[in-house]
Amino acid sequence: MGKTDPQISPKKDQTPPSWTLHQVQGALANPTCPLLAVRASQLAQVYDVDQRSLKSQWVFSHPIEHWVWLDPGTLAVVTEEEVLHWSMQRTKPRHQFSRHERLWGMEVVGYQQDASCMWMALSALGLEQGQVVGLTQLYWRGGQLSQVIEVQAMALPHHRFSRNPQASAALLAAVRSNKERTGQFLSHMGVAAILTKHALFFLADVETAQVIHRIQLVRDILFATILDDKHHSLLGVCRSGKVLSISICPYRLCQYLARRPASLYLSQRVLQLVGQIS
Repeated sequence: MGKTDPQISPKKDQTPPSWTLHQVQGALANPTCPLLAVRASQLAQVYDVDQRSLKSQWVFSHPIEHWVWLDPGTLAVVTEEEVLHWSMQRTKPRHQFSRHERLWGMEVVGYQQDASCMWMALSALGLEQGQVVGLTQLYWRGGQLSQVIEVQAMALPHHRFSRNPQASAALLAAVRSNKERTGQFLSHMGVAAILTKHALFFLADVETAQVIHRIQLVRDILFATILDDKHHSLLGVCRSGKVLSISICPYRLCQYLARRPASLYLSQRVLQLVGQIS
């Protein structure tokens, strides 16, 4: 069990809060459920907003460096030494794997797992010889094996490749060029969407890695992006305060590909997928 600590109260009443505002270092709303996670150093608490009650709390062995809701009932927590999954149905978070020593001291920028919960990816950025370097630790639960790959961003979608009867786990990875740093992926209709820090938006074919299109969305810096699974889109927040919502229109995409003879195979495959979505 975790240690007993003062609660971080979200209630708006006359009762003085047990912790002052500056002691709360972060808050994370559940994307689908009325749950709010708050943290301060090693302490994390999850509140039921509707009931205005504390649902769960835990004191981790080390300060929390990154966290994300994997699904409505599971909070992933990354500390300087390990990755844990905290199910809201359990009191105690469960250790998943240890953080690779090459990622020690780096800024964690992303964590995810695939739909089968067998593959996990922890991405981090750091400085080496004055250059920004991105590393991703790929972990396979089946053999409890880890491998560190030099990529800035990674996605683990399930995709049914051509000639394959069943969908399989795919690994999508983006490498930083001399000018750009990749932000986040969206896998939809067999197409990967990549949004960079400098608001460059790329579309690429998942199966061949062929770049379909690129466009500069705004002349600004993106400091946060999030995936909107429900609408198959990306949301981004710019340094100037602008909020971007980027989605792919399947029919416009097919029209665009149809005008490019070199992409006939890709156009036919995307058209088939669009027909399945309709």
